[in-house]
Amino acid sequence: MSVTSIEFFLFAGLVCAALLALGRAEKLKKLLLIGASLYFYATYDLRFVLILAFLTVLSYAVGIRVHRAESRKQKKRWLGVGILVGLLPLCFYKYLPVMALGLAPEGSPVGLGGWLDGLVLPIGISFYTFQALSYPLDLYRGTLERPARFLDLACFVSFFPKLLVGPIVRAGQFLPQLDRPIRVANGAQAASGLYLILQGLAKKLIFADILANHIVDLAFADPASHGTLFLVIAVFAYSFQIYFDLAGYTDIVRGVSRCMGLELPSNFNRPYLAATVSSFWQRWHITMSSFFRDYLYFSIGGSKRGNVYFNLLVTFVCIGIWHGAGWNFVIYGLIHGALVGWERFRRGIRKARGLTEAFVGAELVGRIALTFAIVSFARILFRTPDLAGAAAYVRAFANVGNMEVPVSDLGLLVLLLSFAVHFTPPVWAQAMRRRFVSSPAYVQAAVVGAGLFLFLALPDATASFIYAQF
Repeated sequence: MSVTSIEFFLFAGLVCAALLALGRAEKLKKLLLIGASLYFYATYDLRFVLILAFLTVLSYAVGIRVHRAESRKQKKRWLGVGILVGLLPLCFYKYLPVMALGLAPEGSPVGLGGWLDGLVLPIGISFYTFQALSYPLDLYRGTLERPARFLDLACFVSFFPKLLVGPIVRAGQFLPQLDRPIRVANGAQAASGLYLILQGLAKKLIFADILANHIVDLAFADPASHGTLFLVIAVFAYSFQIYFDLAGYTDIVRGVSRCMGLELPSNFNRPYLAATVSSFWQRWHITMSSFFRDYLYFSIGGSKRGNVYFNLLVTFVCIGIWHGAGWNFVIYGLIHGALVGWERFRRGIRKARGLTEAFVGAELVGRIALTFAIVSFARILFRTPDLAGAAAYVRAFANVGNMEVPVSDLGLLVLLLSFAVHFTPPVWAQAMRRRFVSSPAYVQAAVVGAGLFLFLALPDATASFIYAQF
C-alpha cells in the first residue's frame, strides 16, 4: 500500500473517521491506531509484524529495567543489552546475507543450503528499529521521566504514517503527545495537513519520478554508452530526485499524521543551500543525522573525549552502513566524515587567526555551488549497487567526445524547475502555505480536487521510494 496510492488515502481517511467516531474513548483510539498500523504493515508481509512486535516488547521491558536500575552502571548495562538484542533483527536481515555472500566461495549458494538467498529485507526495518530503541535511550538520558504505558509504546512504535520511511521519530518527541487526548484535526490544522499532503505528492510524482524516469535511470543503467555532459547532468538530477523523493514522503506522512491530531518532526531545511558539508548534514534528513549525532557521536566522546576526528569518522561510517551493507556505503560515509572533519579543522585554524566563517556575496554562492557539487558526486556511490558500478560510472566521464544529451523536454523542464523551487527564498513557500490555510473552505476543496485530478492523470510510472530499500 504505497503512500501515493488512492488505497492509502482511503485507508487513512477511514482511520480519521473512526478516531472521530470514538469521541473521548482514548484507549480505544490507541487500540485503533495499533490495529490499523499492524494491518498496514501486514499488507507488505504478515511475517514482518512479528519483528515489530518483538522490538516493541523488548523496548518496553528494557525501558522498565533502565528506569528501575539504582545505579548509572546498571542502567548502562541494561541499555547495552537492549541495544544489542534490538539490533539483531536488523543485522540478521540486512547485513548477514551480504557478509555471507562475501565469505562464500564463488559460484556456491550463500549460507546453509543457500537459505539466505531467499531472505527478504523487511521494509522499514532500519527506521522502526531506531525508533523503538530511542525509548530506552531516552529513559536513560532523562528525556523521558517515566516509563510509558505499553499501549502508548506500541502505538508509538507501530504508528503507520512513519513506519516505513520515517521520519525517525524519537520516543521523547511522540509519547508526550499520547498523554493528551487525540483529537482529529479541523480548521487551520486540517488545512495545513492537506497542504503538506499535496506538497508531498507534487514532490514525489512531479519532480522525483519524472527526474528518475527521464534522466537518472537512463544514465545509471548504462553509463558507458553516454557522454560526459549527460552523465554530469544525471548526477545533479539524482540529487534532486532523492531529495524530492524522501522530502515528498515526509510531507505526505506528516500531513496525514497532522490530520489525525499527531505531529511528526520536519526532516529537511533546504539542504542544497548549505555552504559547507557540515551545514548540509544539519539540513539533510535531519531526524536521521541528529539521531546519529545525539545517540552515537556524543556517546563515543564527540568533541569532549577521545579524538574528535576519529569520532566523526566512526559516526559517518555508521551513517553509511545504516543505508546499506556494501563497501560503497562505507566509502560514502568515510568521504563525508573526512570532509566534515576537515571543515572542523579549518574552522579551528581560522578562529585562531581571528577569522570568521560568515560567507557573503559571491563567496557564499561559490561555497553553496561547491558543496552541492561535492554532495552530488559523492552520491554516485549511493546510487550504484556496488563499488564496481560506481567505478564504471566514473570511468564513463572520460567519454568527452560524446556530446549527445538524451534528455526529454519534460525531463529538462522538471530539472530546471527543481533548481528554481529549491533555491527560491523560503518565505515564498511559507507565504503560499499561509494563503492556502487562510483561504475559504471551498477554495481549499477546489485546490485539493484539482491536485488529486492532476496526480491521477499522470502516467502510471511511479517509482518506488528510494529510502524504502533501507
